[in-house]
Order: sequence, then structure tokens, then C-alpha cells
Amino acid sequence: MKKIMVVLVILAMMTVGCTPKPSEYDTPNGKLQNGNPIRLMSVNRLHPVVRTITLGFEDACRDLGVVCENNSIEGVDFVAFVASVDIALSQGTSGAIPFVDKAVIEADKKLIAGGVPCINIHTAIPEGELPGLLGWVAADATDYAERSAIAIGEKLGSKGVVAITQGNLNDLENVVTKVFTAKMNEKFPDITVLPPEMEGFDQIAAIAVATAILQKNQDITAAFGTTGNSPVTWAKAAEAVGKKPGDIVIVGMDYVRQNLDLVKSGWVYALVGQPLYEETYRAVELLVANLQGKKVDYANPYPAPIIMLADLGKYYVYADRVDASLEK
Repeated sequence: MKKIMVVLVILAMMTVGCTPKPSEYDTPNGKLQNGNPIRLMSVNRLHPVVRTITLGFEDACRDLGVVCENNSIEGVDFVAFVASVDIALSQGTSGAIPFVDKAVIEADKKLIAGGVPCINIHTAIPEGELPGLLGWVAADATDYAERSAIAIGEKLGSKGVVAITQGNLNDLENVVTKVFTAKMNEKFPDITVLPPEMEGFDQIAAIAVATAILQKNQDITAAFGTTGNSPVTWAKAAEAVGKKPGDIVIVGMDYVRQNLDLVKSGWVYALVGQPLYEETYRAVELLVANLQGKKVDYANPYPAPIIMLADLGKYYVYADRVDASLEK
């Protein structure tokens, strides 16, 4: 209880001086907000993935003429996330893009019960699983899992051994590894797919996990990781066991700078371009449509392209803008 009170005080202090001025709402869409901003609510505020998500949020708010606030928190502290929901309710919110996860589902329910329209990003939520959720915007995980399998299988020439790692056991990554394995077994029966192992979210520990996998299975020719750190995890592990760029066909998630650089240098073959920027931009569009009284589609799937060397230019533009935002 004491920790919750401390977090509430700290978060409340962070919002002091950030309250939008009435004049900021003086746009056609801003007037519909009744003085209450649209809020982005996530964990890991400074992580490059979340910063890319935030970039889409900020651009959409500016382009659509609505007042927005970033209520995301630093680190992965779910107690602080719950506190941020309480503050959002107390200060007023005309729409929210919350971090929807089983770890904070009760906090999300509280936000919805408080009458806040919510659009989830990054994970498809089956209709009815979170009653009152306005909708979701996310990549089609089944689609990109299958296309990742095809990209790796074709690069291997239909023969080899593929290792898989997840961040942890969660609904999204569980589906991705299951679909990836099924597609690989169906289309490339001569490729052996190892059972997924958990790399976790600490980069040093993750590299150690992947290194151990390579040492135990020296015939591995490809690796697929389902979290944003996976490209670094597998590239560093390959280097640690004496491999050279390209010796292992590595495919991982997300177009943040460190991952783009690994594709450029040849250590990583391809990235799954989860639509980080596009998801939040679209989520703001849906919240504004809701303010305008328009019907909003519940399910909003987005493509996640497989990004290879020839595709890097577009995504470095996002990375440059994220770097610039961190320097402000």
C-alpha cells in the first residue's frame, strides 16, 4: 500500500505543469474533448520500441488537432501503471491507448468502467474478452509468423535447423511461435524446428540463453526471435560462438535502430516490421472518430512487412526521429 501511495505522488508530481491550456483545445476536434486530453498509457517509456509507438501518437495528435498527453511510465513497473490509470481517471481523459496485458487487466477494466473510450494497440483482443473496449489496432500475428517461416525456409534452401526464442510465455508470442512452427513443418518438412525457449527481456541474460542454445545445438542454421531484443540476442550469441555475419539466418522483431544496423551489417537477415508507428497513429484516428460520433471498427489488423536490406531506408527515418525526440 505504501508503495502505491508513493507512486501516485510521484506520477501526480510529473503531471504538474503539463495540464493543457484551454486555448489548446481551440480546434474543431479539440472542442469535442471537453478539456480532457487523449492519453497514451504504456510501460517502458524510454525503450526505442515505445518511443517509436509514441512518435505515431504525437504525429497523429498534431495532424488531427487534438490535445494529447503521454502518461507512459519508465521501466516495467505494473504498480506504477495502475497508479497512472487512477491519475488519468481523476484528471479527465477523452480517450486512451492503454497497455493491455493480463498483468494489468484490472486496471484497464477500471479505465473502461470510468467511461474512457479505449483503443488497444499491438495485441488483438478477442471481442468480449475485455468488455467495453472500443477496439484494437495490431499486426496480424498469424500472417507475419507464416511469412517469417517462409522467408527463413527459402533462405535455408529448405534444409537446416531453426531455433526459436520468445520474450516470455504470453498470448501473442505463444501464437507466433506455434504458427511459425506449423508453417515451417508444413512447407519445409526437411527443416528441423527446435521447441521455443524463453530469452527474457534482460539483454545480457538473453544473449547467454541464446549462446547456450547454440553451444548445445551446433547444427543450428537459423534463429527466429519473437521479441524486439531478439535480433541483438541472436547476433551477439552467434558472434560469441565464433560465427560470422550470415552464418546463421536470423529473423527478429522491430525496426529500431540497433536492429536495422544489424541487418545492414549482415548479422541479421530480416526483421518483422510490426507497425509500431502506424498502430498508434491509427488508434488516435479511431478515438477522434469516436469523439465525432462515428462508428469505429472493433478489429483493425495491420500488415507487418518482412524488412530486408533493400528496405532499410524508410525505417531509418523513423529511427532518426526517435533519436531526435530523445535528445530534446
